[in-house]
Amino acid sequence: MGIVCSFVLVSILMFGYLMLQSVQTMDRFDDPKQKQIVINFKE
Repeated sequence: MGIVCSFVLVSILMFGYLMLQSVQTMDRFDDPKQKQIVINFKE
């Protein structure tokens, strides 16, 4: 039973690790010379 439990935990950890590794960042970042994004916030 301990082997099965260990296998399940390792499988979940490997799945999470592989999902985090598959995340891709954007190739482009904001250009500081362009107009900035303005977000108006009112309560």
